[in-house]
Amino acid sequence: MKFRAWVTLIVGVILVGTLVRVQWLVGLGLATGVMLGVAYLWQRRALEQVVYRRHLIYTRGFPGETLPLRLSIENRKRLPVSWLRVRDSWPLNLSPQESEAMAPSHVPGRGYLTNIYHLWGYRRVVREFRMRLGSRGIYTLGPVILESGDPFGLIERHEEHELPATVTVFPELVPRTALGLLSEDPYGERGIPKRLFEDPNLTIGVRPYMPEDTFRQIHWPATARTGQLQTRVYQPIASQVMMLCVNVATSEHPWLGTLPEVLEQIIRVAASFCYYGIEDGYAVGLAVNGGVTSADQLMQIQPGRTMDHLAMLLQALAGVTPLITHPFERFLVHTASHVSMGATLVILTALVNPPLLEALTLIQRYRHHLILVALSETPPPSLSGVKVIHLPGVNEVKVQR
Repeated sequence: MKFRAWVTLIVGVILVGTLVRVQWLVGLGLATGVMLGVAYLWQRRALEQVVYRRHLIYTRGFPGETLPLRLSIENRKRLPVSWLRVRDSWPLNLSPQESEAMAPSHVPGRGYLTNIYHLWGYRRVVREFRMRLGSRGIYTLGPVILESGDPFGLIERHEEHELPATVTVFPELVPRTALGLLSEDPYGERGIPKRLFEDPNLTIGVRPYMPEDTFRQIHWPATARTGQLQTRVYQPIASQVMMLCVNVATSEHPWLGTLPEVLEQIIRVAASFCYYGIEDGYAVGLAVNGGVTSADQLMQIQPGRTMDHLAMLLQALAGVTPLITHPFERFLVHTASHVSMGATLVILTALVNPPLLEALTLIQRYRHHLILVALSETPPPSLSGVKVIHLPGVNEVKVQR
């Protein structure tokens, strides 16, 4: 019952008791009024200096893994909190193993991680959970709703806090044996004992600056001309660069909808190529013609070979959505024109149609390392100068954990 309703009821009881001259009724009204005053003052301060925190040691992982989660609630005042309910909006794909801690929510795909506490003054309570990671994605935690009130249960109070946090679930990896990469030259380039990647004496162009570039690589005249840091691009001697171009379209007409199983199959294979490419010493880049969570721009990541770069690639693939921003044929031709010469271009698609074959024929005229990875049911036609990998049953292969 709301505070005003309680006040109206108490005043009514006192007036009735006075009119009919019933002393116990007047006393009951006065006693209830005192209790209501105490309850009102108590609930006004119940949530003051109450601090709720999440402690996430790890914020990234693969499906099926469990990550530790620690929740702490602290009462930083002398007044006790007789009862406190904390409802933290939580993705169902990150549900804790303790299923009784989750409560349903009106938002699809989300629930409430609910905890109830009793806090004395200057008391801190810590609870630990293990959350199991579900399907790939970039998930946000929160907001958090704190609910409390007086010891009599007359008046309740609640507050909402954003407390934003993000947890990334990487795509699952397909075993190397299922990708057709068992030959000694899996990506179209034969390895050499001593890997020489660039000749600093032969500059063939410039590109935007990347954090991993050294100070000597900066092209100062181009920087002064454009107003942005530019880096020299050297002639590759023994190229170990792979650019992965991913088509997220699952049907000839995107407006008819998306096949979720096929899209997840594409993302799993793309993540596997990134992982094994960097494991084999390649600098791997990524370009996707689909939308990304919380972004409205094309996703294109320049090649890199560090473990941090691999994590960035997997995180980008975790956030890929079925929204198609550009037709894949035009997107592929545009991307290929910005990839360094000598690099291996890997095209991953579930649709092999005449426009794509024409684009590959065009690109093959000036590129020698092309790999077409087709996830279609029917094998694609053979193309001169293009290595074709047909993976019709990769969705049935047991994924790696």
